[in-house]
Amino acid sequence: MNQKFNYTLKVKENITYLSVIGIIDEDNNLQEIAERIGAGTVIINLNHIERINSCGVRDWVNWLSSIEEKGAKVVLVECSPAIVAQINLVNNFTGNATVQSFYAPYFCATCDKEKVLLIESTTMQNVENPSAPISRCDECDGVMEFDDMEESYFAFLKTTTLGPLPDELPEGWEEFLAVESSMTSDKRVRTRERTLRSKHSQPAISSSLPGSLPMSSLPSLPTSSLPSLPGTKDSNSGTFSSLPSFPSKEAGGKENAVAGGGKNKQQTIILGMVAALFVIVLVILVFLISKS
Repeated sequence: MNQKFNYTLKVKENITYLSVIGIIDEDNNLQEIAERIGAGTVIINLNHIERINSCGVRDWVNWLSSIEEKGAKVVLVECSPAIVAQINLVNNFTGNATVQSFYAPYFCATCDKEKVLLIESTTMQNVENPSAPISRCDECDGVMEFDDMEESYFAFLKTTTLGPLPDELPEGWEEFLAVESSMTSDKRVRTRERTLRSKHSQPAISSSLPGSLPMSSLPSLPTSSLPSLPGTKDSNSGTFSSLPSFPSKEAGGKENAVAGGGKNKQQTIILGMVAALFVIVLVILVFLISKS
């Protein structure tokens, strides 16, 4: 079930910590949030945004613009795949905000499991052709498939302001953005990725193409799962075969030759008996004529 719009907001030492949850649609409380935000640093956690529709996009852009006019310096952290999709589609979706980190979606075909990997934006900054880092399944440890088109998903990295977290954040600031599990319905596994892998650990070119599966993530079929055909026994060799046997052309020719030879022999015998009977009848007639 999709979670309706919700949020948590805390202010500590002139820093606002905001977590937005669920669906951003026409039924949102963004205006209410704007009234509670003033000037200063605003950390917005978008980890649990599941979906945002066109009305939500309009309200979000207007809301972000309004709090920036009040002097808010916005930093977006842990942007969900739904948010990344909108950043790629809407030019001013992030306004003047800085994107610090975002999630990338992965899928394990072997275990049928989804996972999102948290990536710090600065690790992919100034990369000419960004590609998905390697992510391994937590269950089978196989290399997972990136669950989107790399070129389009990472396109925002070239058009959006990227940067690190502000220096003035206190230790343990993540706790101010914590969300209770009852407030979200997203059950996908979340893993943090702080740095990119080296070039030597990148997947092969053939497996990194969009829509292709890494070789290690392809499931293998057990040989016992293949259906077997009924066996047949070779009359000559006595061996069994799983495939039905059919007489070859050569074997068929030999069988036809044997059948034809037997038929010709039978005809010869019949003709010989008829000839012998004819001779006997002829002898008897000659004998009777000579007596008369």
